[in-house]
Amino acid sequence: MGTFSRIAIGLIGIATTTFGAILIYRHYIDIQKLRNIKILRAKREVPSADSIPSNHVARSQKNDKLDSSISPEEIRHLVSLLPSANTTKFFKIMKTLIQLSNDNTNIPSFSSHDILDKLYSQLTLGGDGEFLRSVNVHVLNLFTNLVVDESIRDHLKVKIDQFFDAKMSALNMNEMVALFRLLGNFSMLNDSAKAVAEHFSEIFGFIAHESAPVRRQAWTILLNLSCEPDCVLIMLKSSVSNEVDEILRNPFWEKDEIILSKSLKFLCNIYRSLPLLDYGKFSRESLYTNLLKTKDNLKLQTELHLSQVSSTEEIYEDIQRLSEILE
Repeated sequence: MGTFSRIAIGLIGIATTTFGAILIYRHYIDIQKLRNIKILRAKREVPSADSIPSNHVARSQKNDKLDSSISPEEIRHLVSLLPSANTTKFFKIMKTLIQLSNDNTNIPSFSSHDILDKLYSQLTLGGDGEFLRSVNVHVLNLFTNLVVDESIRDHLKVKIDQFFDAKMSALNMNEMVALFRLLGNFSMLNDSAKAVAEHFSEIFGFIAHESAPVRRQAWTILLNLSCEPDCVLIMLKSSVSNEVDEILRNPFWEKDEIILSKSLKFLCNIYRSLPLLDYGKFSRESLYTNLLKTKDNLKLQTELHLSQVSSTEEIYEDIQRLSEILE
């Protein structure tokens, strides 16, 4: 591939990802490799399929997909600009990378270890200052998109322990949401879920966080982990603080129905596993012991709320299922 002679990056409008639509100009010394300017949009206007022959539509979509793909060399070049970029340029580059990663066809171009390591080196979790915090959010959001690729996930999952080396309480809400979104994607996949489950105690502590977006992401991780038998055992052996004990007794204090639904589904999955396990293998501080201790109270709360919820409400099935499991 020819050498870059110029890369100009500009923001156009506001995409549904909140990062803006990105206009990228790519020019090469070799004129034969010159590509047309492409605008990546969250929503793209297309002619009605009824007005165009189907074979023409198929060819057009295929060519557009090929033209819009980006090479590893181009990704590497953009990443190489980050350390020396000023604030404005840095975030324009990061937003461009995020926008490109929204297209799955581009994700393999990020898979080189040197690219991933240079991106990871930009993280300073626990660092102070608005710039550093914003950098963290952008890098974490980019990784959230990228870990759907197995080779990228294999390289980044070894960093999971390092994410928890930071003092979590020092992170602001945006950082926490971005980090938990990334961990949520890791927790959905068999080959990385256990690495997340090892940090159950830290994650579980955030189900009582004052921020609803943080609670929602924390419960998303826990619900994902509760679908993996190996992860369930890890969680049940983990210790939990007394601060979240009340949530196990009565999860219905949560007024956000999405969060409540996730928490009830998690409890269904976890309580379903308890009869199969030997009580003597768990410590007094473990989640397992706390679940047994709070079971009767949870059963009463579940029956009470079941009588108060209409069968047409979405949450009804979650409450009913938990009530049946607790019998």
